[in-house]
Amino acid sequence: MASRYVISNVLVMVLSSFCFHFMVPWFSRKLTSHFKSYQKLPSKLQTEWHNRNVSTVHSTIVTVLSIYVALTDTDGYRNAIWAESQTAEMVLSILLGYIYSDIVYLLQSSPSQTDAYWGSMLHHIIVVIVYSCCTFWGCYTHLTIVRTIAEVSTPFVNMRWILDACRMKDSKVFMYNGILMTLTFFGGRILLMPYAYVRLYQLRNTKDWEKSHTQFYLESLWMV
Repeated sequence: MASRYVISNVLVMVLSSFCFHFMVPWFSRKLTSHFKSYQKLPSKLQTEWHNRNVSTVHSTIVTVLSIYVALTDTDGYRNAIWAESQTAEMVLSILLGYIYSDIVYLLQSSPSQTDAYWGSMLHHIIVVIVYSCCTFWGCYTHLTIVRTIAEVSTPFVNMRWILDACRMKDSKVFMYNGILMTLTFFGGRILLMPYAYVRLYQLRNTKDWEKSHTQFYLESLWMV
């Protein structure tokens, strides 16, 4: 069963891709290229610098929106498979738009220019397959939103890379960022797992589960 919001989801996804591929990198260059630490970096790391900034903007947006949806989407708790939420699908469309823009970035670069090139490409392909189930078929949006909250640690991971590139590993900022990175990683990627596994166990062998035919989706969701 196709989502009622397919057209709006596609529009959001296209707009998201445009913003993350063109506008956010432009702002990153305008706002940070004058930093002395940035100017000392080789070309490869300067490119990675801006890519990290784009990732930070994306993860901040989808984390805030995902937490909001998780707190307000009561239908999702009652029917974790087929509950409809236009806001949730919009958030996942924003994420898909970013993923598509990053795939284009990877295709325009080369494995020698980007860390974990092939791992990132495989991750993005899985995300496209899994998250498309939500944006085009309107299923499992609740559990996918819960999974997306894991992005809460990404800004601190990116900041760690930037501080390291700026040779600030001995600074207090680096230490405080590391603490926040650990706490958000633990909260977003570990503490939420038991809830998700319990919900999946409760859904097994139900009519909605059999109707969705997406056991592969559920197994793939927690890989990404």
